[in-house]
Amino acid sequence: MKAIAGGATTAAQVGGLLGKTKEELEPIVDRLVAMGYVDERVNLFPPFTYVLRLRDPVIRFHYAVVEPALQLLRGNSGGPLEAWRGMAAQFRSQVVGPAFEDVVAHSAMRMLYNRDIKIGNNGWTVVHDPQTAKNHEVDLVGLEPFASALNKKSPVVVIGEAKATRRPRELKDLQRLRRIRELLAKERPADDAKLVLFSLYGFSDALLEEAADRSDEVVLFGLDDLFEWKD
Repeated sequence: MKAIAGGATTAAQVGGLLGKTKEELEPIVDRLVAMGYVDERVNLFPPFTYVLRLRDPVIRFHYAVVEPALQLLRGNSGGPLEAWRGMAAQFRSQVVGPAFEDVVAHSAMRMLYNRDIKIGNNGWTVVHDPQTAKNHEVDLVGLEPFASALNKKSPVVVIGEAKATRRPRELKDLQRLRRIRELLAKERPADDAKLVLFSLYGFSDALLEEAADRSDEVVLFGLDDLFEWKD
């Protein structure tokens, strides 16, 4: 669980950190999943790869922040404030970020529906960019209602990203989604997919202006929208 909290997302990665094979780790991971401590986030599209993540934010906080900070404090290498400053980035990336993504995943379908955007089957995926040889992890991909992810002809209605980093979302975040849509459209009908950004710290003026000018393409949800959402 500590390895997963630190960013290991597969049984093979966890095994590499612990010096165990994937075969040795898989039964342990399966038990943690069955007990509700670990989530296997399965890719919406084939081949249905998965990533591991601790389910409970409090447990993530314990392994990602508390344990490393205790080691610093017990070693008399600094006080609580110094320990917190040293763990702040870890707290944001391994605790706040996943918690915000979970809230978005739970709320997105109804929030989009309230903006007259209807999606059915939805989840996360990974899109490979051959130009940069990098993979883009996409927090939210939504298909039209009743469409199957197994069918490559199923239209993609929404491509979205949830970010909890301590800065407003900017035009470059929108450009990243446009690039992802371009890549995804090579495999599936995605040219008309709306681009949705969920932000914990708002949006730049330039992005707000672009969203106003391209309301048929760009949809923004801030923290106020999440708090105001009602089932």
